[in-house]
Amino acid sequence: MMSPSCSLPAPRKPKCRPIVAAMAIGVGRAALDFVRDFLKQQNVPIRYGVSPRRLTAIERDFMEMEVQLKAARLLTWRAAWMLDQGKHNNLEASMAKAKAGLAVTQITQKAVELLGPLGYSRANLVETLAEHCVAIIREEFAVSWVRLKLSKPGAVRGARAVGVRIERGTRPQ
Repeated sequence: MMSPSCSLPAPRKPKCRPIVAAMAIGVGRAALDFVRDFLKQQNVPIRYGVSPRRLTAIERDFMEMEVQLKAARLLTWRAAWMLDQGKHNNLEASMAKAKAGLAVTQITQKAVELLGPLGYSRANLVETLAEHCVAIIREEFAVSWVRLKLSKPGAVRGARAVGVRIERGTRPQ
């Protein structure tokens, strides 16, 4: 229960939320496209229409990434459509922004996991996308500190996991 003297910061304008969600979706789409191209280069097919029991772990992971991105995109389109129609969209805009932020975080983390050591190179897109994901979370959700941990178990022989931890902002004490 909140005391009457407690004050909360004013919420950001709902008109901005679908735009922020769309930016996050763009980051997720770029990561997904990068993984798709990499899998194609490695001759790893994504078999749609096959029973889930017969799919490989990579295929299931990739399809889950697509599902999360599509769900975020549909929420964002609905919020934007309602805004265009002049309808009240606070709930839809908030849901779109929250879903897009979560989806892009999960997609970039899974992309780095699927790509292994290639996903950790600064020359490659995925680590850059993870950096963008952190920036969006910090700026749009007014978070003072974010830690995004990406790791790939078994990527290097003899090591439990290979990874990177991105920390931005001032850690609360």
